[in-house]
Amino acid sequence: MHNFSKHLAELVRASHGTISEIAQESGISRPSLYDLINGKSLPRQLTLEKLFNTLRPSSSQLELLQNLYRVDRQKSNRKERMEFHKKKLKLIRQISDLLLAKGYEIARSTQSFEIDLVLRMGGGKRIPLLAYPQLLESSQPLGNILIAMHELSSNQGIICVGTRTGLNHAKTTLFTKYSVKITTPKSLLRQL
Repeated sequence: MHNFSKHLAELVRASHGTISEIAQESGISRPSLYDLINGKSLPRQLTLEKLFNTLRPSSSQLELLQNLYRVDRQKSNRKERMEFHKKKLKLIRQISDLLLAKGYEIARSTQSFEIDLVLRMGGGKRIPLLAYPQLLESSQPLGNILIAMHELSSNQGIICVGTRTGLNHAKTTLFTKYSVKITTPKSLLRQL
């Protein structure tokens, strides 16, 4: 099931209308709405807008649903996955070049956890580093970096983003709570 579908299902349950009423007002069939809330499919953009007009989510719910939709769309659409992967590799090269030019020692992760680089500091200290072109959702990156921090016995982690678009105070506060810094390549060296 998609994360988007889980939150859409919660929004549908919280609404005052029945599934049939919501589907009819949104201009979609009842089976199609069931497929959306059960994670069997993702809506097209026009259908998504119609659902939002019908369900009238709060601004925070709307932002969350839009971000989850983009993330799930990237995971399900091969072309978008490939584009995301290209941007991620470009960002990793940019970070690597930057750190190596300043004399830092870095390594690729060979461990089972999903991190992109390990930054080696003095005294045997190792800091896990994840690269995300755009951080749209927080649960998977935060989980990956926390596992890596535990495995490396590190008291901090870094997530380097290509753009700070989509980041809000609540998201950055959550990461800061666990000693994870969110930074861009330009401000990465200041964070170290």
